[in-house]
Amino acid sequence: MSCAAVSYDRAGRPGTWRKYNGGRFDQLGLGGVDTPLPGLTTVPGALYSVAYNSSIGAWVGWARAFASGGVFVTMSRDLIHWSTPVRAFRGKRAFDSVLVGTAGTQVVGSSGRLFYVTGVLQGARSLKWRPVRITPG
Repeated sequence: MSCAAVSYDRAGRPGTWRKYNGGRFDQLGLGGVDTPLPGLTTVPGALYSVAYNSSIGAWVGWARAFASGGVFVTMSRDLIHWSTPVRAFRGKRAFDSVLVGTAGTQVVGSSGRLFYVTGVLQGARSLKWRPVRITPG
């Protein structure tokens, strides 16, 4: 993530967002300066969808990578320090990946479904999914 932001306001109201900069979320969401989160600079152009995984006790980020194609996965225990992203599968172009738990929510245990869109650049969009199993290790 080249730019990460958080809001501690339950409603996420405008003016409450702060961007990550050098170890802290202390910059204004609009304007301000930012630095990439540690570990997430190796996949250029990646856009992440993040959910907490209760089976491994960590946050899991799924990313679509426009430049290189395919979907990548990374993990974090503190939402700041991330493992080096690993390609989960290849594809010419995969967009907007999101992991959904088996109950249909973003609360994910050891298994779920990874949804993503293909064919965006070709004008023939297709929503696809794959089963995913996450194990400690």
